[in-house]
Amino acid sequence: MRKAELIDRIVKGAGLSRKKAALALDALLVAVRGSLAGNEALRIPGLGTFKVAQRKARKGINPRTGRTMSIPAARVPKFVAAKTLKESVSDGKGVSRPEADHSSGPACDDISDPIRRAMCKVCGIPVLSGLPFCSEHQPPVP
Repeated sequence: MRKAELIDRIVKGAGLSRKKAALALDALLVAVRGSLAGNEALRIPGLGTFKVAQRKARKGINPRTGRTMSIPAARVPKFVAAKTLKESVSDGKGVSRPEADHSSGPACDDISDPIRRAMCKVCGIPVLSGLPFCSEHQPPVP
């Protein structure tokens, strides 16, 4: 997935304009880069932890010439996946969400369920809390 496709998913999931979704994603990337540049770990629950690892100096072989060379020590970014992310990848299901049934009306009538409360009433994709519809199904403002 490319950045533009990720922005499209943010637009649909959060009900934001494309410009605001792009700004939100850029702000997240700046926060991750800033944390790592300051040697600070950044933990995002359900996703994982971004941190800086120290690589030791080591010997390597230049594949073109076959000569031994020394590789200097370096600080490198490292990502450790959260347990929930590992489980969603290993079971192949990813993020689960209710299937939408457009023929019989709203799919999310039960607003007492906190998971469904944050889903679009038409298609079932996640939306911002308190909003009943995603950006595609939002009724026009008079």
